[in-house]
Amino acid sequence: MSGKFCFIFAFLIIQFNSFAQKNLKPGYIIVNSGDTVKGFIEYTFFQKNPNRIYFFRTDKDKPTRYSPLQIIGFVVEGEVYEAAIVEVDKSPFDINELNSNEELIMRTDTTFIRMIFNSPKSLYYYRDNDGRVSFFIKKNNRIEWLTYKLFLKELENGSTIVARNNKFQDQLIEYLSDCNSITKLINATTYSISDLERLFKSYYECKNLPVEMKSPKEKFALKFGAILGVSVTSLEFSGITDNYQHLIESKYPSSQNLNAGIFFNLYFPGMKRLTLYNELLYTSYKTDYNYVENYFSVNDNSSIYTSFAFNYIQLNTMLRYNIPFGKFSFFANAGISNGIAIKSQNKSVRQTTFYSSNTITEGEAIEGLRKYEQGLLLGIGGKVSKVSLEARMAFGDGISPFLFIKSPTQRIIFLASFTF
Repeated sequence: MSGKFCFIFAFLIIQFNSFAQKNLKPGYIIVNSGDTVKGFIEYTFFQKNPNRIYFFRTDKDKPTRYSPLQIIGFVVEGEVYEAAIVEVDKSPFDINELNSNEELIMRTDTTFIRMIFNSPKSLYYYRDNDGRVSFFIKKNNRIEWLTYKLFLKELENGSTIVARNNKFQDQLIEYLSDCNSITKLINATTYSISDLERLFKSYYECKNLPVEMKSPKEKFALKFGAILGVSVTSLEFSGITDNYQHLIESKYPSSQNLNAGIFFNLYFPGMKRLTLYNELLYTSYKTDYNYVENYFSVNDNSSIYTSFAFNYIQLNTMLRYNIPFGKFSFFANAGISNGIAIKSQNKSVRQTTFYSSNTITEGEAIEGLRKYEQGLLLGIGGKVSKVSLEARMAFGDGISPFLFIKSPTQRIIFLASFTF
């Protein structure tokens, strides 16, 4: 890559990183004295509850970082968060990862939980880094986890079912005991935000209390990052033509080149596994071949040397399916690429030797070559924390503008990416 490209790439990375991180929204924090301090909060916690926030007195000031141990809570975008040290179960919760262990495996998290209903009967919501959703109530000024667990259970006939520990229903019967009319509704309530919201709303109506529900609506989320990798590109020609037979019979060596770019991954509301993954990627290849057209002797022969070199900016759009596995996640994606050649070389040198006569003719290897390339992308990879690794195949339609001669490209690509 040229020095100019490296500079532009670094500039784009800095700008995207700045944009991704500094999404400031008006809000306020509640300090330990109980006072409120107004300002701006960096709002980046779209898919999970935060365990820290960045607070700005003004949108031009430097941020102050606050953990749940430093403030009582904060409010932003109409969402109320309360600092809490909570006990939650860390057992597998994905259907594909369940086991037969019925026991709870508890873990302590220090985080900000989101208030759904306030006093006199409160309900809190918490989504952790793994995407696990937990709910809490407050009794005697103490946060209590609503107990729920999925596990596998083998029946007498040998079949296996998904069983549930629904202790949270007994907790809610006790917690909301001053309204007997909703007991039946509690027993029919599932461990979901929609059912629990309906239950608490019914309780507040039962007690003739005003309902101030602060539902955690799912939102679109966008994550940005940088990509770096290598590609191995193969170019070949096929078809039936006399004018370009030398291209068809040429055996072009593969080209190894660096790839670099930025990505933005769109998360849909209510869809945990499927995302729309987009890239702006720089890629290139260079290859050449010397085709011997005729060879009768050292003094009587002809050859055609052809050289191709292309630098592309590609916009890649793929659907990515994510499979979580503990702290790791695996993914597979498929989609299309659209590339524009920002630099190209298309060279042909025909050399004819006949005794003392040596003729050299230079020109284009292929006339009117196409600088817009479309392709199909298929890839698999894995992610841990903010780092992803991926192996990908890319099949492009190449550079030939003619129907009678095809010029497909095939790339094997290995990429590493980092999410800001």
